[in-house]
Amino acid sequence: IDGWRCFVGRNAADNDRVTFGLARRGDLWLHARGLPGPHVLLKRDGHADNPPESVIRRAALLAARGVRGSREGVIPVDITDARFVRRKKGGRRGEAVYTNERTLFVELG
Repeated sequence: IDGWRCFVGRNAADNDRVTFGLARRGDLWLHARGLPGPHVLLKRDGHADNPPESVIRRAALLAARGVRGSREGVIPVDITDARFVRRKKGGRRGEAVYTNERTLFVELG
């Protein structure tokens, strides 16, 4: 997205790979709050600055559109640094817990 690499998980195995294989400290991680869906990763790749808000919003839209059963409405999407994302204790593959997030509300439809 506009010079920023973006990865989107399509299933639990992809989500696990995106979040725990590709993500590094400083990368931005996005996920629809409390809903099953893709993990989205914006790679920093040496950029000194943060991604522009327009890039973050497009990545959030990818996270929102991937939520099962969502066609319209408003989807809350959480964004945090990848260093604040951990495997869920006792969870299945691709399940994560996170802290230090901010939330964007993405309108579908």
